[in-house]
Amino acid sequence: MSRTSSVGALLASFKVDAPQVEAHDADARLVEIREVLSEGLDGTSDDELDAYAVLAERFGLYADAWNALTLRRPSSAIPVSLRGVGLRAFFALFPNVARERPEIAVAIAKGDGATVGGGVLVDALAYWCRRMDQRRDEDVDVLGRSLVSMLDVLDAVHGRELEASELPHDFISDFVALALSVAEGLDHDVDRMGRLGLVLARALSWSVALREIEASDPTTPMFEDLPAVEGHDGAGELDSKVDEASLSAGSSRSDGERGGTRDGVLAPLREGRRRIVVIGGLAAPWSHLVGIAKKMGISESSLKHYDYDQLKSRGVHGIVNIATDAGVLIGPVPHKAAGVGHHSSPVQQAKSELGLPVVELREKTAKATLKISKSSFRDGLEALLRELAVRDRETDAMAAA
Repeated sequence: MSRTSSVGALLASFKVDAPQVEAHDADARLVEIREVLSEGLDGTSDDELDAYAVLAERFGLYADAWNALTLRRPSSAIPVSLRGVGLRAFFALFPNVARERPEIAVAIAKGDGATVGGGVLVDALAYWCRRMDQRRDEDVDVLGRSLVSMLDVLDAVHGRELEASELPHDFISDFVALALSVAEGLDHDVDRMGRLGLVLARALSWSVALREIEASDPTTPMFEDLPAVEGHDGAGELDSKVDEASLSAGSSRSDGERGGTRDGVLAPLREGRRRIVVIGGLAAPWSHLVGIAKKMGISESSLKHYDYDQLKSRGVHGIVNIATDAGVLIGPVPHKAAGVGHHSSPVQQAKSELGLPVVELREKTAKATLKISKSSFRDGLEALLRELAVRDRETDAMAAA
């Protein structure tokens, strides 16, 4: 078998939806493909490199994904169907560059031709938010500058400031929670505010807008086909911090068209992938959470809950079937569980080994404690559905290549 045909054969045998693909098998196959590609790219098609990039990113090999996408093209020339992969890999590998040079992320999103879809961009920015949330204890100025850059990317790609009604409320919730951490870290130090005033002003305006939408008609979906979100804590604290900033740096809104960031978010679960697994102790009745899911188009039969003790005794791989499950929502869990191995917690193990979307359910407070409440469940499920929709489009693009 030639080197070129072996790449094609390995890619063809790697069907993400196939029941026989386990996490360790996926890693072994991806490493084998990497070794073959490292021998040289002569005869390897761009389609093969792109297919490898999608699979590598899906299983957390961000460096491989980025290299495969950019070996033969500048990052601004990544095909529009794969820019979500490129953006997530960029934010994972180069957080300092993303913070200091947001124009690079803008160039990836806009590309040489058609701009990436709003839903794909927000999904990538939401991923960046989750990465920042994991490093919330680092310098508040670093966190603040990252949020400033995130707004720069969002505004530059859309050409204007987006209203709260144009964005998924789970993204807004994550952004507001991070902004609240920045506000608390500044501790009334106006001299350190600078452009961080923009972050606090935008977070406040989005949070207030969500409250107004709910107050005007709590039954009206904020987005098409989605129920209204519950109230967000922290708006009052942000308000007092924004007063210390220069409000001249606040939002100036445009009446332009909606950004269309909701495209495809409620796509049905893929054939053969029927369950969304919810792991951890509940802070709300399961029946209430099921009701929230039903309003978002997810049936009760597509949900399965495992509590704290079940995870501890069975482990992540004992309750999640990567061949048939679509994704995981995870709340408060034990630090140690069966089969956790070298990982610091079952949460990190799930993110590293499953190859499925894993969304942490956290309180929207400065401490961001893991908690499965009605609001965190709604936000997490929305984020999971959006990520599944983006992955489906990327898989379809790979298959059509």
